[in-house]
Amino acid sequence: MTNASRESVRRWFHRFSRLFPVEKKFRNTIAVDETVVKMHGLRAYVWSAVDVDSGEILAIYASRSRNMLIAIKFLDRCLNKPLIVVDGGPWYRWALERLGLKYQYKTFGIRNAVERFFGYIKQRTRLKKISH
Repeated sequence: MTNASRESVRRWFHRFSRLFPVEKKFRNTIAVDETVVKMHGLRAYVWSAVDVDSGEILAIYASRSRNMLIAIKFLDRCLNKPLIVVDGGPWYRWALERLGLKYQYKTFGIRNAVERFFGYIKQRTRLKKISH
């Protein structure tokens, strides 16, 4: 397995994150997920949090791996203690309980907003691969 360099992921994140300015406010329900993105033979895990009510992208984080410590680092950004909706990723339960956040496991439904966002990311990375 080839990993993306830390600098490549950092540059990609900063370039991409400017597209989504986020107003800091209290949220009721947040859908959280992560996906693997492969580009130019490199792999990065992209974590995202989406406000279920408004559809706003609240946070994006890229990492080289996927585990409980990265999950807690990503989830520790909540202002209030909203309900967090996650899939069955084993790294979430420990992190959410450690942070004292309420959570639910869902595979579809209110998590669709975060899944659509990842569909867009994967589409864009595929287009970039084809254009080179």
